[in-house]
Amino acid sequence: MQVKPSVMPFTSSTKRRIIDDQERVFGTRAVVDRFLSNLGWKVDMRSISPKRLNEMDALFKKAVQRALQEENALRREGPELTADLEMVGDRPAGEIEPGMPIIQRALAAMYYFDIEPVLRTSSTDSNIPISRGIPAITISRGGLGDGGHSPDEWWLNQDGHVAMQIALLILVAEAGLINGSN
Repeated sequence: MQVKPSVMPFTSSTKRRIIDDQERVFGTRAVVDRFLSNLGWKVDMRSISPKRLNEMDALFKKAVQRALQEENALRREGPELTADLEMVGDRPAGEIEPGMPIIQRALAAMYYFDIEPVLRTSSTDSNIPISRGIPAITISRGGLGDGGHSPDEWWLNQDGHVAMQIALLILVAEAGLINGSN
């Protein structure tokens, strides 16, 4: 019987232990003395270049086939290993030029609020309209954060209202309701 203290300091290693214990209880981790009959994982490939994305996909599929051949060549008994590759999502790639009016208006809105904008490419919901030739942007949600899309993700709504004001200013400028925005 293991006795746990009623008060335990919460550190990143404590958090990892708790997550590890929960994963074992719910069966998402393999136990050493068992063999898996099925295994699955998701692979997320992203690029701003459709050509490069297709190349990465082809390399991945080739690597899976090579691994299957090598592992099946080593097997002593039982059925051959197989892999079923299924695309579960397709976020198209694309980018727009920094000189586009929508980007220039977004930059102006940020400067208006004394914020130094940073232009960068990323895989966001804007990829879909951009891939169809429709200019689109993704702007900051405001606040502070780190560890996006991970168990350690966090966000603090520090001046988040400013992001909403910037978004509204961009919208009004795009609608042509600000002098000189046409």
